[in-house]
Amino acid sequence: MQALLLSSSFPQTPVPTVTIADVLQLKQMQRFDLMAIAAKILAERKAGTGMHIADVRLVDGSKELVDGSKENDSNTTEYASLPLTLFFKDAAELTSFKKYVGKTPLLFMCLAGGSKDGGVNVTTVKNQSWWQEAVGSKALAMAEEVTRMCGDDATLRDVAALQPFAAPYSHPSNHEGRDNCPCKTYHT
Repeated sequence: MQALLLSSSFPQTPVPTVTIADVLQLKQMQRFDLMAIAAKILAERKAGTGMHIADVRLVDGSKELVDGSKENDSNTTEYASLPLTLFFKDAAELTSFKKYVGKTPLLFMCLAGGSKDGGVNVTTVKNQSWWQEAVGSKALAMAEEVTRMCGDDATLRDVAALQPFAAPYSHPSNHEGRDNCPCKTYHT
């Protein structure tokens, strides 16, 4: 007899319950997962280390009012959105990500967010955050709304501030004294 390690009633991939509108509720630093669509890429840049960086705007269909309360009126076209900086190890990984932009729900795992300076900030966690294509009924429902959420006529309102990330200083290849360098965490 073989042991059953996974019940068929469990989802094949994580199905986060947090919505972008929920991010407004963060009072202290907290890690969370999010299912969302990358509606658009806001900016791209390349770090001196060769890493590619993209600022993206995420939407998941959640809505919120100016006073912070959630809005469930299906006629409202103002969606809560979340700007987020993503890091890609190379151009190929960024190109792979781009095929999902404005089209496909993704899982964003191990994000960190919290209240700071009267606003909310959300970032990825170095060497721990990752993304993958979402599957399941929630992903299918979100995919059916992609045109409404990501179309030119969609009104998006950021619920958090984009955390500024600058590319680390790029040293010449013969740089000495890396142990004393303020950006030594980027040297491998």
